[in-house]
Amino acid sequence: MRWVGLLLLATVAAWIQHGPLALLRAPPDLSLALVAWAVLAWDDRRALPAAWLIGVARDVAAPGTQWFHAVVYVVIVAVGFRWLERLRGWRIGGVMLAAIVAHLAVTVADMLLARSLSLDLRPLAAGAIGTGVVAGAWAALVQRRRRAPRSTTVLEPAR
Repeated sequence: MRWVGLLLLATVAAWIQHGPLALLRAPPDLSLALVAWAVLAWDDRRALPAAWLIGVARDVAAPGTQWFHAVVYVVIVAVGFRWLERLRGWRIGGVMLAAIVAHLAVTVADMLLARSLSLDLRPLAAGAIGTGVVAGAWAALVQRRRRAPRSTTVLEPAR
């Protein structure tokens, strides 16, 4: 069920990304934020397949990308997020920083492949910060769920 849920989340994020958010000049990358969340929430065995699945969902929704996001997300998880996880211990700030750097890397790679490198840094920075905020929100939800143990044990005062 976990993989089906991830696929549904990835599909919804991709369709929102290429639907309503496509009207914005510098939208956050919802799929990339979901990748950052999946790396935080899941173990090493599942992080790379999760990144690939999220990338495939994004490529299906994005016209003309042909496996770009699936490949780039896997490379980012294999190289960047794993390294930063060891360095920062995956606090919310680490997830946000990883998402910002990953957004910048994906955007620059996309610009280079399209041969349309833009020197206007404001939309690039705004999209990267937006992606970091979304990834931080996902991470906060994950950490809150991990910290809240559900115990039915009732402690009574000693007599």
